[in-house]
Amino acid sequence: MIESVGSSCTGCGACVASCPKACISMEGRELGHKYPVVDGDSCINCGACLRACHAAKPFERRAFEGRSFAVQAKDWKILEESSSGGVFSLLAEKVLGEGGVVYGSRWNRGSGAAHSKASSPGELAELRRSKYVHSDTAGAFKRVRDDLAAGGEVLFVGTPCQVAALKAYLGCEPESLVTVDLVCHGVPSAAFFEDYLRWFEERAGKPLVEYNSRDKMAAGWSYLGSFRVGAEPMSTLPVDDPYVLTFNQGATFRKCCYACPYAGSKRAGDVTLGDFWGVERLHLPIDLDGGVSVALASTEKGQKLLDRACEGRAFIEEVRFEEAARSNANLTKPSSLPAERERLAEAYASGGFTAVASLTPHLYKREILRNRIKRAVPTSVKRLVKGAL
Repeated sequence: MIESVGSSCTGCGACVASCPKACISMEGRELGHKYPVVDGDSCINCGACLRACHAAKPFERRAFEGRSFAVQAKDWKILEESSSGGVFSLLAEKVLGEGGVVYGSRWNRGSGAAHSKASSPGELAELRRSKYVHSDTAGAFKRVRDDLAAGGEVLFVGTPCQVAALKAYLGCEPESLVTVDLVCHGVPSAAFFEDYLRWFEERAGKPLVEYNSRDKMAAGWSYLGSFRVGAEPMSTLPVDDPYVLTFNQGATFRKCCYACPYAGSKRAGDVTLGDFWGVERLHLPIDLDGGVSVALASTEKGQKLLDRACEGRAFIEEVRFEEAARSNANLTKPSSLPAERERLAEAYASGGFTAVASLTPHLYKREILRNRIKRAVPTSVKRLVKGAL
């Protein structure tokens, strides 16, 4: 049964989607992360769940064999609406323009993040921007399969494990499917994030109207996020925000994230996208406030789509993989398991997010001080220093 996968489970839901008896459900456990539970009375031991499980299959690590690029869209509107260099929008618009469809993560308050389909450019807005939370893919896998069966081109964007999960669920890699995996640190659960938002509102005493995990309007291209409560203007997330702190320390991810086989130079997708942190060292002739994406093309199919999407619409320069990975550690190794994760899990289990929020200032005094100092230094100065290193 699928439960034998244990802590290697990534929560993709492919087992749920593949079960012919609908006898598998996902149950929340530590830090809200969901794992499969099988109704033994209904299970017929057909093995469909394990056949669809990517975590039950080996993923060989090896050297990167594709091409690496620094990319920035030329359209400033795209850059303003994107977390980094706007490459997702360029790829998605190209696929839609050629009659295909796009799948990516959309966040809905109350129900969490889930993968949804965009069939027109107007539907892309909610798929843009970094979410920093686990996205439910179980329902999307069936729709992707049906779209591929209908003969259309599909662009699927997700974390590396979600891309691997889709391929395992399909049992093949159709030529009409292009996959994009993201440079991923790890993911907190949707339940943990929703509890955080409720805590945020209770603390503010006003309803949360808007929340952005990353917002260029707050401080250009950076890690900073923003929020708006009630009728107040947008504000930058504080340096001691407990969700951001625990995420940046990698303390609330799924257990499997700390041993992720996809956090390496061999990628799960045809294309890999992420922020090109440390790009200052390359001294490119572009405005870095707009954001710069690292784009890796691991397959010929991925390279062709990247070429078509960027032609005339983006600044693109080939770089060495080592430059792309230098400030993107998860291109070479998974996130480390922090010692405080167990304490945070215990706090969440006993007192919900309120207990986590009470604990973080004591756990992360040094990190909070470092964040205050970093925010006091102008972005332009930080970039000059990085460019000189």
